[in-house]
Amino acid sequence: MLSPKLSPILRQYIIVIGATLSILSPGFSLGWGSPVLVKLMKVENSTEMILSKPITTEEGSWLVSIVSLISMFAIVLIPLANVIGRKYCIVLSCLPNIIAGLIFVFSDKFWLVLFGRGLCGVSIGLLFPIISVYSAEISDKEIRGTLCSFIQIICALGCVTMFIVGPFISYISLNVLYTCITIVSSIPSLFIPRSPYFLYSKGRIQESLQVLTMLRGSEELAKEEIEQYSLYKRENEIEISKKIYKEKTFWKAIFISLTLAILSQCSGYNSVSFYLLTVLESTETSISPGIASAVVGGIQLFGACITACIVDKFGRKMILFSSFIGIALGMCGLGTFFKIKETQEIHGILNFLPIISIIFVIFSFIAGPASILFTLAAELFDRPAKTVGTSIAILVNMLFMFLAIKYSGIITSYVGLVWSYWMYSCISVLSCLFVIIFIPETKGKSFAEIQDKLKTGKSKMSFHVVTIRS
Repeated sequence: MLSPKLSPILRQYIIVIGATLSILSPGFSLGWGSPVLVKLMKVENSTEMILSKPITTEEGSWLVSIVSLISMFAIVLIPLANVIGRKYCIVLSCLPNIIAGLIFVFSDKFWLVLFGRGLCGVSIGLLFPIISVYSAEISDKEIRGTLCSFIQIICALGCVTMFIVGPFISYISLNVLYTCITIVSSIPSLFIPRSPYFLYSKGRIQESLQVLTMLRGSEELAKEEIEQYSLYKRENEIEISKKIYKEKTFWKAIFISLTLAILSQCSGYNSVSFYLLTVLESTETSISPGIASAVVGGIQLFGACITACIVDKFGRKMILFSSFIGIALGMCGLGTFFKIKETQEIHGILNFLPIISIIFVIFSFIAGPASILFTLAAELFDRPAKTVGTSIAILVNMLFMFLAIKYSGIITSYVGLVWSYWMYSCISVLSCLFVIIFIPETKGKSFAEIQDKLKTGKSKMSFHVVTIRS
């Protein structure tokens, strides 16, 4: 139990970080393909026997994309969070990643490694939505955006570790590190409190009140929040499950969440990030791919940290708009580089255009859609629909992630590198328009206020004006 001397805000930070550390392993999984595919495809690597034979390009694409494919099917297990609770779902969701790590260390068969990657997808499909909901239910509305952004910070930390360490150590050593860190990062989730809303929904009102009092620092504030829960409870007694799908606000939240997820995955980030070393090698520049991936990994972590610091000051809308502009510029830069490369040899400062463009894309995506999507999904849906709505949004996100990873190469082969990157740039510009017109600002608003804003339809929308308090 946390010391009563700690401030309520600090308690919330500690609890959410403890739960979110479980995302470190999915971060490893998402960054795994960049350094590992190069190792698994090398025929001449006689000093270290990895698999029984080198993998093909097609097999490599499956190793990368199967994570998002399986995570879609894993999402059907999310209603379990309403049965055993968010905490124990988080704990159980860590187990597939641990098993996957052991498979990577001891297996030399491609199909077993592919199976292990599928297990990684199970963990990702469960952990992201459940921790998003848990963090939103634990947090005060004033710091909800910051605490929900920790998911992307921890995930980015896992990716950074892969990018920095992966190219420079052996395949076995990398996966031993993966397994050990997965086990250690899962331990704090055993000690976090249960969700107060879940406890209340199961009739354990006194336990819910105790958790809320610890989180809010005052029994009076805790009772006020319990009173809000009681409104949802009364709704549940009048067949809320049927009523909720007829409400305009639910479908509005679905439309916003799903469209944002689709546009984010179609922005081209995955074709750059998951095949980072391959992209850099295709530029034939003088930049070392290993060094470049380490730098990009650091930028990725920096972007996630920046968002956590500013999301509750500038709001979700402004960050999303600025981020899509950054992605558009980065993709335009990559397309321009390959267009120039078609007609002349690259010299001087133009050698740095690809890495600068890639940094723009990765920083902007991580600071914007990647960090805000899960926060926004957890905020837009009313409490009774939160797990269902968030699950649908993340399912669609994972579906389009799979399609983007698996078929980006096919798109590029048809239209060429230049036009594929310019196409991604145009999609990002369209995403900016969607943000301006449709996405409401949820910063500093209670869940009831957000639902009211969705009902009135007046969210369309001036950018949030930042006020600085002395």
